[in-house]
Amino acid sequence: MGLTSVVGDYDAIFFCILLDKTLVQSFLPPHLRDSLCDNAVVNQAFQTARDGQDTLVVPNDKHPVIVLLGRQSSCGPYLLPTKMNFQEAKLEIPFIQHPKFAEPHTFKSLVMFDTRFMTVSSQYIAGIRSRQCNFTPSQYEHSMKSAPSSSKPNSSASPLYQVHGVLETSILSVPPNATRANKGFELDERIVKDILSIPWFGENTGSGATTFTFHWERAVEPLESFRATLRINLATFEYSPQVSGATSGDEGWATFDDVCAWRFRSTWTGDSS
Repeated sequence: MGLTSVVGDYDAIFFCILLDKTLVQSFLPPHLRDSLCDNAVVNQAFQTARDGQDTLVVPNDKHPVIVLLGRQSSCGPYLLPTKMNFQEAKLEIPFIQHPKFAEPHTFKSLVMFDTRFMTVSSQYIAGIRSRQCNFTPSQYEHSMKSAPSSSKPNSSASPLYQVHGVLETSILSVPPNATRANKGFELDERIVKDILSIPWFGENTGSGATTFTFHWERAVEPLESFRATLRINLATFEYSPQVSGATSGDEGWATFDDVCAWRFRSTWTGDSS
């Protein structure tokens, strides 16, 4: 751990959904619109053996998008004695060509916080497009207290996590084989960990990048999958809606039913390069 490292404790729900490439491009600033990695790179990263099932393949006209919903605790510079607690939801695009580095990176398209301090500091210090929102549960509640586990399935119809006007998710079930997602799109635990470890950058982070190292060996809540519904206003994340026109219906809202979600809680260390 370096002197400039950032640390935190992340309690989160992870979704990976496939969207049309033209829509994903609208989540990128103009200078990055042509930076999506070729699907061969994406599919190579998704290679995995899953009990004899076919290899996961992302169609040529699609690209994966990551949605992370959670709460950060004890977050801040390693050497700073006072740390922050806040709600954080974000949409990220993995497998982007970085302007400087050769290996694929993740682009943080938009991060939503429940405090003005985090919104402003993320925007102007970290260089990430940010927005202040209202969350349910609020900042002072444990965001994942109703999250399911294999021993305590939760089938409540009320949202488990909600960013008002932007997105919400509800639990469906915890099936015996919860690594299965809708339309045959499947991620296993290894792939989820790999995606979370990809170096990332934002709109105004300059030529550098940051890598989050999660300490899975001592995770408070190891990765566990469940089935959920994700409802999201995709228009919220567009830089230029005219790029795709794909979010014009239903005022930009889209619903992803019966998808695979992963819940975890783990400490992490962030280092910049």
